[in-house]
Amino acid sequence: MGYKEEMTLDILDLGKHILMHWRMLVLGCFMGALIAGMVTVYKGVGLSQSGPDVSEATENVNVVPGVEGVEPLTKPEFGNVTTAINNYYDYKDVLAKKMKYKEDSLLLNLDNTCVPTMERNYLISDYYEIEFPNLAKANYIENIIEMYRSAIVSDDSIARIKKDTGWENSNLYIRELINVELVGNSILQVKVVAPSKQECDIIMQVVDDVINGATAEISKNFSYNLTYLSENYSEDFNAEITNNKKVLADDILAVDRSIAGIPANLSEREKVVYSGFITDGAFEGKQLSYENALTIQNTVAEKKALEQAQADKDAGKAETVSAAPAKVSIVKNMVLGMIGGIFLAIVILIAGYAVNDRLKTADDLVSVFKCPVLEVIDDPSRKFGDGLFGKIDKTLDELLYRRKTYNDTLSLSASQIKLGVSGIKGGNVLLTNSYDSNCDDKPVMDLVDKVKNLAESGEEFAVEYVNRAIRNAVEIEKIVNMDCAVIIERLGKSKYEDINKTIELLKKSRIEVLGAVVIG
Repeated sequence: MGYKEEMTLDILDLGKHILMHWRMLVLGCFMGALIAGMVTVYKGVGLSQSGPDVSEATENVNVVPGVEGVEPLTKPEFGNVTTAINNYYDYKDVLAKKMKYKEDSLLLNLDNTCVPTMERNYLISDYYEIEFPNLAKANYIENIIEMYRSAIVSDDSIARIKKDTGWENSNLYIRELINVELVGNSILQVKVVAPSKQECDIIMQVVDDVINGATAEISKNFSYNLTYLSENYSEDFNAEITNNKKVLADDILAVDRSIAGIPANLSEREKVVYSGFITDGAFEGKQLSYENALTIQNTVAEKKALEQAQADKDAGKAETVSAAPAKVSIVKNMVLGMIGGIFLAIVILIAGYAVNDRLKTADDLVSVFKCPVLEVIDDPSRKFGDGLFGKIDKTLDELLYRRKTYNDTLSLSASQIKLGVSGIKGGNVLLTNSYDSNCDDKPVMDLVDKVKNLAESGEEFAVEYVNRAIRNAVEIEKIVNMDCAVIIERLGKSKYEDINKTIELLKKSRIEVLGAVVIG
């Protein structure tokens, strides 16, 4: 397993990271409120200027529009409707395929609470071979298993199963019933499920014949022994089938929802044509044209007008249109905008934190690289500024991180290194870092001097410092004579990949890694 699989987000450090970027939260809050307020004012002005004319609406309420009374779709509107209809038919095609798979699949039509299952195990032994001239054993078990798998689910094998069982299903659905895998280091396991025990027996007989025939061919390429071990039959609950049924049901539901959501981005005029086209059987299998769109518009408009006229007649009066403008709350919308702006800022900060490939916390060295942290040295170059914002940053930093003083952590680090070296035979210690340090990197230079002073005072061990050992080819020979090493890393500067390479280089050089000193 690589170091990337061990990496996880430290929720506590993520929270500190967000709080230390409080300026961005304030900016998001301000921008969200500003944008929401401007949009609200704009909409309010638009509503007040474009209110309906009550008298005109009342006069025209009983008019039934004819073909000439409907304005055809514009080209952009027509394009939107055409795209929506194409999406509808694409989704319908996907849905039809999933429904067919649900109906035709032998596996998904089994009762998952009581599945006839037959399992047969074979032992593959003596499969190691010597690779000349390295004289090392080569393990070909995966190749052997794959060749058996290919033979068992081949078209010829499936054709024989279909003949013996009388099934007429697709080869895909029959292959789903057979599982061939490696169990442990040397067990070939073939597991078969079927509607009945008799059909399990039929399939397993074909599998047995195929294995016997394939063994002769595989033995031409690899040297091994195949021994039959056991066979087991059961009728139990099958979690895999249950999960497959759930996944398929979720997929079908997702496609249904996608179909239902297609008209969401269409205007009312576009929705009229879209709905009329897909619900009218006369248009099935045809492409939308301007003539069809206009016909649908007229039909719907005439129907609505007739219904409205009849309703007015029954009520004895025409329905009047209210011209009262909509009331909007600018304060409410600005508060919602502030919340939305803060949320967006937090999302951006989390995304930036997650994709950052540099060392985030000292604990990452322990959890990701299994490298103990000897001490964390406070970075004296950290600056906060003299203004109000700088004071806020400094206060937050003190509250969140509670750092020790620079000199104390420096002395503790040197003492920890000396203590670790005392238990190593030979006592030559290498100090190195994965990032590119320079001469003005005060914490690194001070730590190296501190450790050298301790070494010289006691004459117990020798100290060498190599800047970025993974890239420093000139001084790489210094590593050879080292017995142990301590890596020095910086939060926010050392890359995880470089740390991993440094630790791997030290391990390959047979140098014991005592731990790490973190600057941050």
